[in-house]
Amino acid sequence: MEYPPLDSFNETELIWTEGLYGLEGDFYLGQLNKEKQKHGRGYYYWATLDQYYVGYWRWDKMDIRGSSCKKGIIRYLGEMKDDRFEGEGKKYFSNGDHYEGCFLNDKCHGKGVYFWSNGCSWDGEFSNGLLNGKGTYRVKQGQEVQIEYKDSKVVN
Repeated sequence: MEYPPLDSFNETELIWTEGLYGLEGDFYLGQLNKEKQKHGRGYYYWATLDQYYVGYWRWDKMDIRGSSCKKGIIRYLGEMKDDRFEGEGKKYFSNGDHYEGCFLNDKCHGKGVYFWSNGCSWDGEFSNGLLNGKGTYRVKQGQEVQIEYKDSKVVN
């Protein structure tokens, strides 16, 4: 489904909520469309999951660009589409690792750099969340090795 560009939001057609509360303690503060769907800028907190999202919504789905905190992930900053990490973004994990690059369906996919908390990194291709293709593995001391991966296993 193609969405209109972000600047096509007609601010006069959107209303700001005073806050919407769900049965489980969820909370939304932001803009709604005429159908009372989350649409425009807003903040949503899922109480049972202890997760939040701050950013843009389209027809009740996280979309365009935002900041999110999900289980096991300290923070995500980047593009969203239909409630998923999609496009360019940065993902910070609770173990100290982080990833900067392309996402598809919430997973690292395409060109990106994964930084481990121990100082090592992989600059290369990802597919469906796994290291795939040729790239550069760097250790903390600065040495670099060209490696090829297939499904996160070394090929050469």
